[in-house]
Amino acid sequence: MADTNQFQLLRERRFLPFFLTQALGAFNDNVFKNALVILLAFLTAELSSADVNLYTNLAAGLFILPFLLFSATSGQLSDKYDKARLAQLVKVLEIAIMLVAFVAFVAHSIPLLLAMLFMMGVHSTLFGPLKYGLLPQVLDERELVGGNGLIEMGTFLAILIGTILGSSLIRIDNAGAWWVGAATVTIAVAGLLCALAMPKAAPVDPGLKINWNPFSETWNNLAHIRGDRAVFLSCLGISWFWFYGSIYFTQLPNYTKEVLGGDPGVYTLILALFSIGIAVGSILCEKLSGHKVEIGLVPFGSIGMTLFGADLYFAHPASSGQLGLGVAAMFGQPHTLHVSRARLLSEVRSLVTNKPFAKFLKEQSFTIDPHDLSADSKLTAIWLTQLIQQATIDELFAARHLKVTAAGRASAATNAAGFFPGETIFPAFSEKFRATLIDRQARSEALLASYTKTSDADGEAYFRANQAQFGCPSGKNVAHILVKTEAEAQTILDQLAAGGSFATLAAQNSTDGSAQQGGTLGCLKAGEFVPAFQSAAETAPVGTPVGPVKTQFGYHVILATKAPAVTYASARAQVLDALKTKGQQDLSTAVNGIFKLFKPHIDARFGTWKLVTNSQGQQAYQVTPPKAPTPATSREGTTTTTLPVGSP
Repeated sequence: MADTNQFQLLRERRFLPFFLTQALGAFNDNVFKNALVILLAFLTAELSSADVNLYTNLAAGLFILPFLLFSATSGQLSDKYDKARLAQLVKVLEIAIMLVAFVAFVAHSIPLLLAMLFMMGVHSTLFGPLKYGLLPQVLDERELVGGNGLIEMGTFLAILIGTILGSSLIRIDNAGAWWVGAATVTIAVAGLLCALAMPKAAPVDPGLKINWNPFSETWNNLAHIRGDRAVFLSCLGISWFWFYGSIYFTQLPNYTKEVLGGDPGVYTLILALFSIGIAVGSILCEKLSGHKVEIGLVPFGSIGMTLFGADLYFAHPASSGQLGLGVAAMFGQPHTLHVSRARLLSEVRSLVTNKPFAKFLKEQSFTIDPHDLSADSKLTAIWLTQLIQQATIDELFAARHLKVTAAGRASAATNAAGFFPGETIFPAFSEKFRATLIDRQARSEALLASYTKTSDADGEAYFRANQAQFGCPSGKNVAHILVKTEAEAQTILDQLAAGGSFATLAAQNSTDGSAQQGGTLGCLKAGEFVPAFQSAAETAPVGTPVGPVKTQFGYHVILATKAPAVTYASARAQVLDALKTKGQQDLSTAVNGIFKLFKPHIDARFGTWKLVTNSQGQQAYQVTPPKAPTPATSREGTTTTTLPVGSP
């Protein structure tokens, strides 16, 4: 190998089929894993951020667990049997796993997908010792570093391509699960064909008696490793490398979504860069080591990983929220949009020269002078806020590749006019200004519609995840009859015992507003009522009146009944309304998140940019006017807001 290069190994049957088998296995692992991660982190509407954290960490744990449990047993199998034959059997297992995973993807069964992820961990555990044990058998000493470098390069390029393919296929509308399932089965079959081309690799210890107890065998292996310091330190180094890498692989989905505010494309790019870096390092390793095993490179690698890990933290330590920014928006240079003085004051002039609107503004205590627009800096600040918010909306509109339909523009025309009080104000604007307002409204409505678009599939998923929101968590409805004295309450209990109707007696006797509904108070929820009433209602047997129960309101006779089961069909309208509300909140979060991330810069002569809490406790960014108005003639320059470019 001193006079040749490692890539010549790819021409030889002793190496190439194994190289392809290993690469296809890693490729399939990552098509499957990343499709699952994207499904969990970005495409399953009913999962909260906490759920996504739980499932992504659980997925990583399930994939790694077989390595802990079965590596010792797998190593024994690799020593006892022909490694080529073992590789072929492992590939058959992979095909079986992928067939079940295909069904799980189509059925959107997350538990079954996680189970198959565990099985893919078993598959990789069986292949791992085989991989590391085969190379010394088929390569000479001077080929080992180069061969290992090629295997690592192939592995991480396979991870890269598998990451891109898995995250791309699962995002295909209405067919992603089918594409992922078909791809994983096809890749598994290709892996088996490559394994069948591997030449026989004689077992190194055919007489080995296998210890099927994974715990005792693992302990024996550790004891053996500790006896050889070089091997022990090498194992620690490799383990640390994979531990460090697994932290990144596990946390990248939520880091991308919650901290960077990126979409699945950003996650794919970050993971791709990570994989490319490892692949390049693997190739360089042979050159830097002089074609021999060189442990001296390890400290340099570990120092680099530590320093760049710290840099990653300090480069973006704060969470920006779920913005759904695309690759260009995330990694492109911030784009500066200008709200110029001329544009701002021109539009404010259009407002105050509209006589019906000027009259309205004066009635609302604005000081209006068409010849001196600085007379009311509050109006200028309000309109500047609108222009900045619209600039952000327009960025999101363009980034989502949205279009305004003729019907959408017609609706926007009606709604834009409706924002101004009275019927005479909007028509009094110039035709050009009306068109500007209508166009802005149309883009805003189209963007909102893209966030609030709902389907029954989304509704059913949201209903399953939030059923308590629409049903009755306690399983009980409660009704009561409220009277002034204990004697009256006892009389009512006697009448009920004699067969009286609870609803009729409530209508006749109850002193509160529930009498009109037969005493019905609705679902019994935790903390809903005063303590004495709550306790009695919670312990009351279903269908049996209890009382008298004394509270500060009087004496109650309480009846608990079984709450009917709530189905998606019965709660459909509520569920879809809740989804639309969530979409509105997501849009608001996206807009405010962009402001938080890119921090607009406002000319101090026009006001300051602040996060303000309104009387309902809601927070929003806005321009607050300067304390002392500045003459309009002195307001030169522009107001600049820095916003992202790209696709959310």
